[in-house]
This record gives sequence, structure tokens and C-alpha cells, in this order.
Amino acid sequence: MRKIILLVILAVLIVIVMYQLNKSKENFESEKVKVLVFLSKSCPHCVTYKNEEPNVISTLASMPSVEYKSVFCDEEPELSDKYKVMYVPTCFVEKGDKSEQLTGNVTGENIVKKINSM
Repeated sequence: MRKIILLVILAVLIVIVMYQLNKSKENFESEKVKVLVFLSKSCPHCVTYKNEEPNVISTLASMPSVEYKSVFCDEEPELSDKYKVMYVPTCFVEKGDKSEQLTGNVTGENIVKKINSM
């Protein structure tokens, strides 16, 4: 009788652990990543980035949990102020409660590296 009770308890524990692991995996996979790139029309590096932006967008499109937006600081000053943008181009990558910043050398490759490191 003890063996049966122990086996039932063990089976229940295994089910609970498997449920928690599956729940954690679902939360991780569904966590949205927000990418904001701040630019200026008068910045030569920003102009170069803007020309490469279609490649960045296509790279990020393969990552379904990523939301991407590029922002011209002079067109959305409130958003630039909120993020305290001091230099352009600047990229913010947000995942959950984490926020990472890339300044200067903003490329699709660097954005993906930053996303993967979070």
C-alpha cells in the first residue's frame, strides 16, 4: 500500500513539474520584444541606417515576437524625451522589464545580437 501511495505522489509531482516547465516556456516564447530606433534626418549615419532599414526589417520579421519602430526625433520629441535620447542613431531593445541601448553602430546584426543576449 505504501508503494502505491509513493508512486501516486511521485506521479503528481512529475505532472506539477512538467506543467510548470511548459508554462515557463510559453511565457518566455510569448514575451514581446520592442525595438525602437531613434534617428535624425540631418545625421549622415542615420541616413545610412535608413537606407539599410529594409534589410533590418526583413531580418527582424523572422522573429515573430519583435515589434519594430523607427522614430525621427524631431517628429516625435515626446518619445525622444521619454527615452532621454542624447545621440543618434540610438536603438532601445526592450524585453519584459529589461531595456538595453545601442548607440552609434546600429545595424540589424547588432540589434539581433542584443535581442539574443537578453
